[in-house]
Amino acid sequence: MDLKETLMSLEDQVSLIKDPVLKKAAFEKLLDKIVNVNKKDKVGSTKRSKRTNTEHKKKKPASKGTRLGPKAMLAQLLDQGFFDKPRLVMDIPAYIKHKTGHVYSQDELSISLTRMLRGSLLIREKTEKGPYEWKKA
Repeated sequence: MDLKETLMSLEDQVSLIKDPVLKKAAFEKLLDKIVNVNKKDKVGSTKRSKRTNTEHKKKKPASKGTRLGPKAMLAQLLDQGFFDKPRLVMDIPAYIKHKTGHVYSQDELSISLTRMLRGSLLIREKTEKGPYEWKKA
């Protein structure tokens, strides 16, 4: 395919795009792609293959000091019976910090509490003062 045919083909491919800025960007992107393919055919691949992080790094086993994610921590508390009694969301981070030494914000825990509510692991009840009390379902 010669240059004129290539350009006509590119124009046909981007002709449906109405916005001139997007049309130009699409045309340039396709043109670059064609030019790079032609360079590889003529010269051979000059780029080194990219390795992903998982290919050259071995996964290390979690050490004892590794902090669990908020949902895993709450699941652990649920298994230990922490939610057998109703608990306020503001009490949970303090309890975790006291028992494990790990710090979780209320915001981190609130998201996971809500997901556990939707998963029917926990229930919540509104208190007279306003915040929810969370307990085992």
